[in-house]
Amino acid sequence: MKILKLTLIVPSNSSHESLNFFFENMLTWTSLPKEIILINTNNSKKLKIDNFYGNFLNKKKILIKFLHHPKFYPGAARNIGITLASHKIISFLDVGTHASKDWLENGYNQLKKSKNL
Repeated sequence: MKILKLTLIVPSNSSHESLNFFFENMLTWTSLPKEIILINTNNSKKLKIDNFYGNFLNKKKILIKFLHHPKFYPGAARNIGITLASHKIISFLDVGTHASKDWLENGYNQLKKSKNL
C-alpha cells in the first residue's frame, strides 16, 4: 500500500456508521493519501474515528484533520478543506461513496503524467 503525497478532502453530513463505511472502504485501496481532512457538517453530531481506524492511520503516518462546521454545504466544506490542505495535490471524495480500490492511485498517476508536479 503506497502513501501518496496528496490531501484527501471528505465532507460529511452523516452518521458514525457512514464514517465507518468510509474507513472500511479506504482499507481496500491500493494507495492512501498522506493527509485526510474530514469536515463534519452535521448540526448535532460530533463524529469520532473508531480506535481501529485511528491506529491504522497512525501506523501509516497519515495525518487526519477533523473539523466540525455545522450547516455547511458540501461546497463550503470543500473550500475550508482546501485552505487547510498541506499538499499541492488535492482530491475529493464524499463520505458515502464506495470508491474502487485503485481510484486514488489511478487519478494521481494520470495527473502526474499530464502535469509536471
